[in-house]
Amino acid sequence: MKRILAVLTIGAFLAVAAAQDVSEPFFDDTLTLSRAYGLEMVAARLRVLEAYSIIEDDDLLEQIEKMQGRDSGRFLGTLEARDADVAARLVAALTEVEDAAEDGEDPTAAIAEARGVWTEAYAVLVSEAQRNDPAFKGALMADLLLEDDGVAEALEDALEEEEFLELPNGWSALVRVNQLWSELEPLATDEQKSFADQYLGFMAEIYPSHEVPETLPDNPEEAEAPAQSMVGILESVTGASLYSGRDLGRLSAHLETIVAPACQAFAAGNDAVAMEHIYATRNPYRKQLRRLLDLVAPDVHAVAGGILDAFVGADDAPAPENAVTACNELLEALEEATAALGG
Repeated sequence: MKRILAVLTIGAFLAVAAAQDVSEPFFDDTLTLSRAYGLEMVAARLRVLEAYSIIEDDDLLEQIEKMQGRDSGRFLGTLEARDADVAARLVAALTEVEDAAEDGEDPTAAIAEARGVWTEAYAVLVSEAQRNDPAFKGALMADLLLEDDGVAEALEDALEEEEFLELPNGWSALVRVNQLWSELEPLATDEQKSFADQYLGFMAEIYPSHEVPETLPDNPEEAEAPAQSMVGILESVTGASLYSGRDLGRLSAHLETIVAPACQAFAAGNDAVAMEHIYATRNPYRKQLRRLLDLVAPDVHAVAGGILDAFVGADDAPAPENAVTACNELLEALEEATAALGG
């Protein structure tokens, strides 16, 4: 099974890489895509809470509380700038959801309210054209499959860190992947549909429900192959390039253009907007750049990776003492990374 998955992924990878004038949602819509992913993860956690209803485990409560941490951090600054009323109502609604969860109360009414405001926020932050664009949907599905708290990463974190209540995040992300695939499936050939069904079915076996299964895979990477292969199918169906790491020098140079406005926003005191740029940078840096940089320019990686971790509080890292200084140091490190990677 895994051998077939790998071969098909490589085939799709080469086919799209060779195509001319392909859409590149990550490079064209980096920040919008990151905001959309933050909104999707809020919805994913609401789905998990609804499935459990009453939260009896502090580890699961910590997952729910990420809605107003790194999830909202991807979009709240821009939402406040574009529609302060919607932003305030979303924060209030999510606070009610968390309060109900913490108090062991039925969260149904609070979840319904939050979903209504969430829909308004999505419309403010993601245009109708983007929401209906197959390439953008494909990119969002790729994030749900491969990024932090998504299908593949939730299993890896659960098994490697023994944080088994990460698993409901993967289940919920997969629910959304299936919903989005139902919208793209009419564009697929019979062969593409057949392979997609195979990959989605394989992942469904890993995540049969929101509950932590009694029997777990031995391999933390078990969901990685079908997730990667599904992204290959999405590339073929949408005609878009959905991997940001095909040219790491180009990726590093692109991340410079995302970080530079963050430094300006920090200097202007607009930390919430600045942090959106940091979140949009950290995921592709961690997924695509860090391993090679750690080999070819370890000192550069130590600076860039350390600052990104500090900004988001990863592994309880303390926040930078001076955000402007830290951001400028991050930008310099990325410039050095681009040079080291031939960008």
